Amino acid sequence: MKSTLLIPFLLAAATASPAQEPCPISSIPPARAAQMRSAFLSSRIIPDIIPDFSPTTELTVHYATRNEDLGNTFSIPGKNKKFS
Repeated sequence: MKSTLLIPFLLAAATASPAQEPCPISSIPPARAAQMRSAFLSSRIIPDIIPDFSPTTELTVHYATRNEDLGNTFSIPGKNKKFS
């Protein structure tokens, strides 16, 4: 599930034309960029789904009262199914 949610965003970032203007808010701390890249590598998003790249911005996703953070697991109240 985590790959499915991130694929459109990551593909757009990885395949952006070099002629395009950079994102105006395109800086994250180097430590966070390294943490994100490590998560993409360990989950095989890089290189199985998209080519290698260095993250320069971060997408924040909220589910109800919880924040998604590099593949954490969520449960749906009243259901036995977990989503990663």
